[in-house]
Amino acid sequence: MSSNYDIIIAGSGIAGSTLAVALAQQGLRLAIIDPLLPTTQQPAANEL
Repeated sequence: MSSNYDIIIAGSGIAGSTLAVALAQQGLRLAIIDPLLPTTQQPAANEL
């Protein structure tokens, strides 16, 4: 894993994730920082 990024996004909610996808599609290297650790207790999109 590289530690050189073009963009660092704070938050992996709807807005942060959407922004990350759009920027990655443009070829930018990015990191997403979120203070909450993902848990397996949250429903996945295919479980809704």
